Amino acid sequence: MSRTLTLAEPATIKPLTFPCALLYFGLSALGFRICVYELMPYLIKIGVGSFAAFIGSYSLALVGLMLAAVAALYRDGFPLNQTTFQHRLRFKSMAFRAWCWTIGLFLVGFLLTGLLIPSAQAIARLPTFQPPPFLPDILNPLTPKTNTLTHFMGVSLAGQWWVLIIYGVFLLVFNLLGEEIWFRGYLLPRQQIQHGRWTWLIHGFLWTLFHLPIYPWYLFYLLPTALTVSYAAQKTGSSWASYLVHGLGNGLLTFIPLTMGILSN
Repeated sequence: MSRTLTLAEPATIKPLTFPCALLYFGLSALGFRICVYELMPYLIKIGVGSFAAFIGSYSLALVGLMLAAVAALYRDGFPLNQTTFQHRLRFKSMAFRAWCWTIGLFLVGFLLTGLLIPSAQAIARLPTFQPPPFLPDILNPLTPKTNTLTHFMGVSLAGQWWVLIIYGVFLLVFNLLGEEIWFRGYLLPRQQIQHGRWTWLIHGFLWTLFHLPIYPWYLFYLLPTALTVSYAAQKTGSSWASYLVHGLGNGLLTFIPLTMGILSN
């Protein structure tokens, strides 16, 4: 008796209901909370420098998001190759108009976020939500901000370009790529099938909630950035758009003070 060989059905993107999305975002937040609030202070306690403890603990959490995306893609039947990266995770090139939209969205989110700094300061003053001392000053809204840093997490910056290089790799590869692969690359397209045109609003709200176990003082402050990041990804259909909006927001607040501190005498 002969057997008929048939091609396997191509993998498809499955819808993601709100309760399941809430679970995914919640588990992601739990992993981050453990790495930042348990692992990071432990590393500092046993003698690891604050900068190394920061990079190590955050990177572990972000690698966890990447691995979660890889496991989910494999489970869904997608091959782990460049085509999946470009089309399933939506890391595809954008037209000039899309880049213009992206820059405009960043400016809107950045300006609105700036207006909400007082809300972060007010929440951070509440005893329950005060930022822990092991977090860097750039994440503490009560620390006076300056265009030039002299020290960054225990490291004297003058002439120390290696700090900028390590932080740059951490930001561009682990922080941005890790979050964008998981949240905008894997989860957003599934949510979009379920929620349609309003996906960016739901996704942005959930991404704001994701940050709260780590930075509860950013409850309102993060919302404009979260919404513009998710809207950029949905409107352009490219995760590079959200990568750029996310990266400009995170990078400008750190790279300029770090660079000026390194250049200082």
